[in-house]
Amino acid sequence: MEPVNEADLEWSNLDREDATFRRKQLGEAAGGEKLGCSLYELPAGERSWPYHYHTANEEAIYVLSGTGSLRLGEETHSITAGDYAALPADASGGHRVINDG
Repeated sequence: MEPVNEADLEWSNLDREDATFRRKQLGEAAGGEKLGCSLYELPAGERSWPYHYHTANEEAIYVLSGTGSLRLGEETHSITAGDYAALPADASGGHRVINDG
């Protein structure tokens, strides 16, 4: 497998009542089968996927730029560029990202 550069990938768009963002699926483009990786662009005032968690795999969030909020369970945390969160593969990893910055 060869490396991929995100600049060579097209954005896919999701625009629903409860979530609006752009996404590049890096893991898929690189041929990943058991490890996913996506780059998201979340416009100001928008939200990522509805509150959810995964049972088959952990998830991680790394903020490249901007500020926002990360809902983890019943708590909400401020996030900014450089922040990283590891989310367990069970209900305790429930999350949603909001660009309220």
